[in-house]
Amino acid sequence: MEIDESYSPVYHPSSTPPYARQPPPVSTPTRSPSPRSSTPQAPSTPDPPRTVPVTARHIIRQQDISRTTRTSHIYKDRYTHTTTEEDLRQELGRWNLRCWVCMINQQPDEHELLYCTSPQSTEAQAWYSEWRSRIRFTPFSCCFHCGLPETICDRRTSQRPCEYPYVLLPMMAMMMYGVATQGEIQEQIQSILQTWYRELGTEIHSEQDLVRYLSQRADTPLKQSRLCEAFLYLRQQFHRVNL
Repeated sequence: MEIDESYSPVYHPSSTPPYARQPPPVSTPTRSPSPRSSTPQAPSTPDPPRTVPVTARHIIRQQDISRTTRTSHIYKDRYTHTTTEEDLRQELGRWNLRCWVCMINQQPDEHELLYCTSPQSTEAQAWYSEWRSRIRFTPFSCCFHCGLPETICDRRTSQRPCEYPYVLLPMMAMMMYGVATQGEIQEQIQSILQTWYRELGTEIHSEQDLVRYLSQRADTPLKQSRLCEAFLYLRQQFHRVNL
């Protein structure tokens, strides 16, 4: 076999099929690294923290105080409302179908004022009969029939009869005009009533002024009339002396 000395195993592009040919790689210029500076660089300082101006802090503080105070008043009003209504319900349950005048005179008291035969109740009965026809409550302040708050008596919306129809006004009549047979008890009653009259202020000059005052709506968390407010006040005062 003869060997062709002109043969060389060097790769020739012409011997490669067209489908296997690849384009030559494209050379990309590279940046030469810049020489490092011999001068040392100062460390970067962090940005100062953001602060709230003094005026803005004062406003925010006042808003926090106002919000806290308002929340405190709301809870206080709710507590006062609940306490007042609970006290009122207790007094209504205690004096329903009972005569306060006979109680302070240590007589049988399981009857209403209108059915009392004691002479110590005569003036209270007359006052009750007159006031029942004269008093005109402020709209939406209470039940017009019994004078109690609508949270206790819903007669206007439910059309049901009042649960305590003869407690509030008869009790006010007995506490104001009932007579105690014992002089010491009568002095205590008059002292409490005089204190109450002074607290009402100088606007009350006559019986008509008192009727008008008690007919108004009370400025209290509990939606009630001033008559109901006066009833609770007098009951608290008389309760302190066991009356």
